[in-house]
Amino acid sequence: MKHILKIYIICIILFCSAFAVKAEINVPDIVRIGLFYNSTALSEVTLSGTAELTCITSREEMRSSEFVVSATETGFKIGEFEETLTQLEFYPTDGYISVNNKPYRGFIRLINKNGKITVINVVKLEDYLYGVVPLEMSTGWPVEALKSQAICARTYSASSIGRFESYGFDMTDTTLSQVYGGVNVEKADCTQAVDETRGMIVSFDGKIASTFYFATSHGQTLDVKDVWGSSGYPYLVSVDDSLQDNVVPDKGAWKVTYTRGEINNLLARKGINIGEITDIKTELNEQGAVLKLILTGTEGEKVYQRESARNFFGLRSQVYTIEKHSSGNASMSVLSANGTDTTPGNTAVISATGITTLSDMKVLTANGIEFKDSSNTFDSITINGLGYGHGIGMSQNGAKAMAKAGYTYEQIITHYFTGVEITKIY
Repeated sequence: MKHILKIYIICIILFCSAFAVKAEINVPDIVRIGLFYNSTALSEVTLSGTAELTCITSREEMRSSEFVVSATETGFKIGEFEETLTQLEFYPTDGYISVNNKPYRGFIRLINKNGKITVINVVKLEDYLYGVVPLEMSTGWPVEALKSQAICARTYSASSIGRFESYGFDMTDTTLSQVYGGVNVEKADCTQAVDETRGMIVSFDGKIASTFYFATSHGQTLDVKDVWGSSGYPYLVSVDDSLQDNVVPDKGAWKVTYTRGEINNLLARKGINIGEITDIKTELNEQGAVLKLILTGTEGEKVYQRESARNFFGLRSQVYTIEKHSSGNASMSVLSANGTDTTPGNTAVISATGITTLSDMKVLTANGIEFKDSSNTFDSITINGLGYGHGIGMSQNGAKAMAKAGYTYEQIITHYFTGVEITKIY
């Protein structure tokens, strides 16, 4: 009897443990996608359908193949009919519903916020992914890569519920969340990838993982702590991505050039007051990513760390080096036997140690004692970089290369996200 009771207690513990783990993973059936909101909110929107649409108002149920809706101070105007509700919903009786001639699955919710219309597509999660995968990856890529993308996108969606709750939705249709294009962008192979991974998400320690992804690495992914300064994500660490070279041989190489004047203007636009720029330096981590961008001016210094070291210049990635260029004609005014002369930076002068090139030393100038810094002579910089994106999680081109080499979606995901599991929720 005691033996049976012991087994019964163990079963209860195992059942409760399983339930507790499952309770941590909540994958919604429906997601809310913000199409127009805040600065992009509309004064008027046209809703149409392949068949009739149904609009539920406070007074009646309206049916039409097209509705033109405008915002009023107290609600909406639908054709000639005015409604004082601050929220309306439009459902297709068949087929799809279009917003300004762009079709979407699911239905459309309109919210009047301060006299402007926020447009939200309420759609089943799996149907939503049909319009995400083709834009976040590309049709024609190996199906195992597309499956990896579908699972990452589903996981990201599940972890994003309520992120934009103040606007009434979960995710945007832009890179702020995931790019989403509705019905018009759907492709058969991408839809297949979604269907064949239905209900699968990435989990770590019984919880939904943060499945970030990006386009191209420089041969290694980056640790999240070096980009966003985040801790507690042991699966978002740097991993080898050299197989990506088989599809992107140049590692997404890019370059941009800035003059000193352009850097000064950029500092001014950002409200950074360090005087005239005199030097620019970087500090790198082991993977070659810039951890610090150090800007030195005549009146101070500004340091940008981690991702902000990429965002200052609006660069494609955080992996870059800076090459300074100088015409060699930098000059300054000094006191000479003939009075005040302007001399080039490479002028030799007599110093306490003998004849010295006028560089990196204090000299007596027309304005008093000044420091002549050779770094002050650069006229422009060239920034040479590799990769495209934040560098955390799954490299999409790396996933493509792995799939072409015969790896499965399970192998791809567990490579880029260290120690995770793929969990089927439904």
